[in-house]
Amino acid sequence: MSPAGPQQQQPPQSQQAPQPLPMGPSTEVRGLHQSLMPGLPVGSASFAISNNPDRVNRYFAAQSQEEARRWQDGLRKVSRPDLENTRHRENSLKLWIFEAKRLQSKKSYFCEISLNQVLYARTSNKEKTSDSDPFWGEAFEFSAASSAPAAIRVKARYLSVDVLPLAWYSGLHDCLLRDHCLLAACLEPRLHVRVKEDLASC
Repeated sequence: MSPAGPQQQQPPQSQQAPQPLPMGPSTEVRGLHQSLMPGLPVGSASFAISNNPDRVNRYFAAQSQEEARRWQDGLRKVSRPDLENTRHRENSLKLWIFEAKRLQSKKSYFCEISLNQVLYARTSNKEKTSDSDPFWGEAFEFSAASSAPAAIRVKARYLSVDVLPLAWYSGLHDCLLRDHCLLAACLEPRLHVRVKEDLASC
């Protein structure tokens, strides 16, 4: 990669070279999650430029996260020169992919995260066996997400818990305050990762 700037992904020789992408208010500049560009060197970063509603994508790779951020900020200023002096909305989204249930046994499964028909990220591959379901426990965060309404498919779990009078928990409360470090040291090596996720969300 050239140190002077990001490299544009080259099309196959059988295809015509892409034409310059016009920059304007409808241009979207977004970072690419590392799961979509697995061949990049460690420490590098990538981003995409597209023109709505055509969704003609151009992909670029930078040598570092900082370089990619500078290019994205600069390109956004080109497409919207008045952005810093105009009231606008900046969107971000954070998702957690935990596990899947009742899948057929096969070699492996992965999840793709798409917003408005645009692929934003992909989980790692996890095996489904006769004894266990695929569990990812992966978090994804997207900044400068599209302002268009996003269609998100999620899995929900309904939980019903009997809550006792507060005074009944006083002994447990005192124990946790007094011995929380010892308790954490005892539980950490013994709990499965998915149990840790549930415990951390309590």
